[in-house]
Amino acid sequence: MSVIFGLTAALCWGGADMLARSVTRRIGTIRTLLGMQALGFVGLTVLLLATGGLATHAHVGWQGWAWALLAALLSTVGSLVLYRAFEIGIISVVSPIAATYAAVAVVLALLTGTRLSALHGMGIVVTLVGVGLAAAGAASDTLAGVDTPLGAAAPHAITKAGATQAMLLAALSSLLFGVTFWLFGWRVTPLLGGIAPVWVVRLTAASLMGVVVLAGGDARPRAAVLPTWLWGALAGVALLDTLGYVANVAGLATGDVAAVNVLSSLFSAVTVLLAGIFLREQLLVRQWVGIGVILLGVVLVSL
Repeated sequence: MSVIFGLTAALCWGGADMLARSVTRRIGTIRTLLGMQALGFVGLTVLLLATGGLATHAHVGWQGWAWALLAALLSTVGSLVLYRAFEIGIISVVSPIAATYAAVAVVLALLTGTRLSALHGMGIVVTLVGVGLAAAGAASDTLAGVDTPLGAAAPHAITKAGATQAMLLAALSSLLFGVTFWLFGWRVTPLLGGIAPVWVVRLTAASLMGVVVLAGGDARPRAAVLPTWLWGALAGVALLDTLGYVANVAGLATGDVAAVNVLSSLFSAVTVLLAGIFLREQLLVRQWVGIGVILLGVVLVSL
C-alpha cells in the first residue's frame, strides 16, 4: 500500500503544481495559497465531522498536536517559497529541484532508525539520481525563456535572474518539505493518523495567509472579477494538493517513511511532462533520461 499511496501523491501533486503555476501568475503567491488552503480546510473539516475523525483524535495528548503544528508551519513556509518559485521561474526546473525533499526526508529517517532492504535502498538511490538528472538538465540549459500559462493570451517572459532566484527558492522548499514529511512519519501520523495532520496544515496555512492579506502584506493589485477558469483552476489546485497530502501522510502512517517520500517526489516528473504539454516548455534529452531513471527507481522500490 505504501507504493500506491506514494504514487498517488505524486500524480496529485504534479497536477496541482502545474495548475498552481497559472494561478500564481494571475493572483499572486499569497492569494493562491490562501484560496487553495482555505478550500482544502473546508473540505477536510466536512470530512472529519462526517466521519467523526476529530472526535476520534480528541483524546490525543498535546504533544501530537504540537508536532503537527510545527510540521504545518514548516509546510506553510515551504509552500510559500515553492509557489513563489513557480510564479517567477521555469516550472520544469523548479519542480525537480523541489522534489529533492525526498533526500532530506530519507537521511533523517535513516538517522532515526529506519531500516531498508538492499533492493529498496538501491531503488531510492536510483530514483534520487533520476530527479537530479532532470533538475540538472533543465537548470543548465533553460535558465531563461518563455512559457504560456493557462488562460494567458501571450507567452510569459522569464528572466535569467528570476529563474536563478526560483531555483534557490525551490532548494529552500525542498529542505523545508523534507523536514516536514519526516516529522509527519516520525512523530505525527503514529498519533493522529493520515487526515487530521493535513487538516492542521490547511488550518495553519489558511490562517497565516489570511492574516498576511488583511495586514496588507500582498502588494499585488486585487482584480475586480476573477474569470471562471481561474476559480476552477484554484479549486483544482486545492483538491489535488489536498488529496496528495492525504495520500502521502497515509503512506507515512504505514511506517515506510523513506520509500513513500521518494515515490511521492516523482511529482516532479509529472509536472515536467504536463509543463511540456500545456505550458510549451521544451523537454531536454537529459530530462527524458532523468525521467527514465526515475521510472527504473520506482520499479526497484516497488519490488
